[in-house]
Amino acid sequence: LTARPALSQRDVTNFDILGIRLHSTSPEVMAALNQGKATKITTTKRPCADALMTFASAGRSADPRTPGNCESRIEAVIDSVTTIDISLIEDFPNRPGITIVGEVGVRYRYGEKAKPPLHADMRKALVAKYGEPRYESSGNLIIEWGAATCAGRVQNCPPREAYLRYDGDELRLSNESLTATRKRAIEKAVYDARPRASPKF
Repeated sequence: LTARPALSQRDVTNFDILGIRLHSTSPEVMAALNQGKATKITTTKRPCADALMTFASAGRSADPRTPGNCESRIEAVIDSVTTIDISLIEDFPNRPGITIVGEVGVRYRYGEKAKPPLHADMRKALVAKYGEPRYESSGNLIIEWGAATCAGRVQNCPPREAYLRYDGDELRLSNESLTATRKRAIEKAVYDARPRASPKF
């Protein structure tokens, strides 16, 4: 795709989607969903770092996909065409046991009940809330604010910093670097908790 000239850079760390921001805690997410009268809210919980470390210190491993006390995903229905999907990560080692938003997205499914808005109208509404975007693809099919990606240009592209992306079917606010940093910290703590081997010879 041919990109339009880059527009003003925007710091998206204070952006929100339906009142939910990056770094929001799980109680703050639930409060925003309840205020927005979301329905069919489902929550997935995984083991917190302390549980994983406890298993590791005993020379065992816990499947990180098993149920636990740390929220890892929250999904909800906003209305007949809008659903929201929030991914959370434990804020380790800063606040063990507290999960924060690493990514939040809304998906739009138009069908018999509603037809999609005109792209020009949607763009106007997005700019009114978030300001002029950093990037727009040819035909405005993709609109982005915040950090750019180096994918396709740099080998071993690092996780992307905070950005907001709209592609017609989805609006997504994400900080890949935040999630990757917290995951690495948990993995290191679990590794460090493992007992030291005593080889026999």
